[in-house]
Amino acid sequence: MNIASLKRAARNGSIPAMKELVTRSIGKNQLLAQVFPLVKQHLSNVPTRNEASVQMMLICFDSLIYGLENDLINSATLFVPLWHSICPWISFFITQYHLDLAETTVDDHEALLKSAKLVYLFVQIPEVLPWLAAVPRLVSCIFKMSLIAASVDYDSDILISTSRTITTISAAVDQIGQGWQIDVSRVLTSEAPANLALGTVQRLIELAEKPQIPYSDLIARLETLLFCSGNDEKLRLQFFSKQSVAWVTFVMGRLTRARNLESFNLPLARRAMFLSVMYLKKNLRYGFTWVSDALDKGILQAIVKSQPYIAREHQESLESLTVGILDTITLFAVYRSVLHRARTSLRRAEAIQDAAKLQGIVKDAWMRLKDKVNHLWDLRPMYFMVRGGATSCMSDNCMTRQQGNTSRVRDMRCSGCQYAYYCSRECAKSGWKDGHRKQCLELRRQFQEGYPRVMSPCEDEWFIIVGQSEVYRALGGKEVVDAMRKAYSDAHPSVPNHSILTFIDYTIVLGPQIEVMSLQDFVRTRDMGYYRWETYRDMAIERNGFLLGITIPDSDLQPYNCLALSREH
Repeated sequence: MNIASLKRAARNGSIPAMKELVTRSIGKNQLLAQVFPLVKQHLSNVPTRNEASVQMMLICFDSLIYGLENDLINSATLFVPLWHSICPWISFFITQYHLDLAETTVDDHEALLKSAKLVYLFVQIPEVLPWLAAVPRLVSCIFKMSLIAASVDYDSDILISTSRTITTISAAVDQIGQGWQIDVSRVLTSEAPANLALGTVQRLIELAEKPQIPYSDLIARLETLLFCSGNDEKLRLQFFSKQSVAWVTFVMGRLTRARNLESFNLPLARRAMFLSVMYLKKNLRYGFTWVSDALDKGILQAIVKSQPYIAREHQESLESLTVGILDTITLFAVYRSVLHRARTSLRRAEAIQDAAKLQGIVKDAWMRLKDKVNHLWDLRPMYFMVRGGATSCMSDNCMTRQQGNTSRVRDMRCSGCQYAYYCSRECAKSGWKDGHRKQCLELRRQFQEGYPRVMSPCEDEWFIIVGQSEVYRALGGKEVVDAMRKAYSDAHPSVPNHSILTFIDYTIVLGPQIEVMSLQDFVRTRDMGYYRWETYRDMAIERNGFLLGITIPDSDLQPYNCLALSREH
C-alpha cells in the first residue's frame, strides 16, 4: 500500500494503517512531519487496555522519541499539545504495569521503558517541567526504574535516561513543587529492599575496576546515589550513605588513574569526578566513622591527583566542594580514629608530585587540616600520661573503682557493640544484667542499618586533653576555666564534683550557659545513637559557634580538665 492510501486509512481510524505509516515515517523527516498530526489525533483518544491500541501507542512513542532525539520536533507550539496528549497514556501505563523493586529486571515493561525515555526527552523542555506533577506517581515510577537499573547489570541507556530525568526534576524543584518528594520518600523508606544500595555500590566498584570505564553508566549510578542521599532529610536513608561513602571515594581514586584520564575520556571523567566530590561533601559530615572509611580509601590522595584535571567551568564550584570536604575532615580530626588515618593520608598525599599544585582556597583548607592534625598529634604523650591505668568500666557496681586500685587494670571492650568497656568479667556480667543486653542489641541493629558507630565514654580522657589545649590556646587559658568553675560552683554548691559532666555553650555572647548531669546519666542518655554531647555539638555547629564541655576536677589540680567536643569558626 502506498503512502497516500495509508494516510487515508489512518484518517478513517485504521490502527494497522497507522502502525505501518508511523513505522515508515521513522527516519524520514518530511514524512514524519506529515504523520505527527495523525499521531496526535490518535494519542488524544481515551487509553484502553486493547492490545492493538497499546501496541499502536508504543509505535507512536517510538516515532516521538525519534523525532525528539533528532531535533525533528523543535517547535514550541508542538511541544505542549504533544505533552498533554501523551500524559493520559503515560498515566495509564504507570497504573497498569506495577513495578516491584524486589524484581531484578524491567525488561517485561516495554511501555514503562518507552514512557521513561519519552519523559527524559520532554523534561529538557522548560515549558513541560511544571506539568510533571500532574501525572500521578510519574516521578516515583521513573525513580524505581532508575534504582533497579542502577543495582543490576542493566542496559545503560535506560539507566542514563531515568537517572538524568530524576536529576533534572530534582534541580527544578522550584518549578515542580514539593509534592513529588512524598512519593520518592515512600519508595525509599517503604519499598526499597535493604540490599538495593549495596547492589548499586557493587556495580560502581565493578565499573571502576574495568580497564576502560564505561563513563555513561558510571555517571548515571553516581547521579542515582547523589539523589538517594537526598536534597531533603526525609529523602535520605542512612544505609545509602553508610554503604556508599567509602566506595565513592574508591571510585574517585580510580578516576584519577592516568589511563582513565586520556583525552577522549577526560570530559566524562571530569563529570564523574564532580559528582563524586559533590556526594562526599554532602555525606561525610554524618559520622566520624564515615570520614575514617573515606580516608582509608584514599580521599586525600584522590583530591591531590584530581587538581590538574578540573575543568575551568567547574573550577569554582569544585574548589568550594573540596574545601568543604577538607574542613569536615579537620572538624572530625578530634576523633582518634580519624586523626591516625588523616596523618597517614596527609603524608602519602604530599608525596605525590601534584601536591605542589594545590593553590587558592583549597591550599588554605589543606594547611588548616595539616595544622590541626599536627597539633592534635603532639598531644598524644599528654593523653597517655593522663590516662595511666585509669579504668573506664561502665558497671555501676564496679568493685575495682570502689577499692581505688586501678593501676594494673586493662579494660575489655564488648565485642558485640564495641561501645561498652568493663574492667573484669564480673563487671561485664553485672552490666549485661543491668541493661547492657538491650543496649548492645540496639547498637548492633543501628550500625547494621547504617547509623554511625557511637563513641564510647572511655575516650573521655582524650577529649579532656584536646579541650585543655583548646582552652589554653584559644580562649584565654586559666581565667576562662576559673570563670567556668565558679559559674558551676555558684549554681550547684552542694553537688559532688567527681561525678559531674557539664556542658558549656560559648555561642552565648554574654556568658557561658552550663548544664549539669551525672556521668552515669551521660552514659545512659541516648537518642538514636547520639549522646547528649553530640547533640550539643551539632547545635553549636549549626549556629557557627563551638562547644566545650568541662569536667570539674576533684581537687585543685593544675591545669584544669576541660573537654573540647568540637569547634567551628
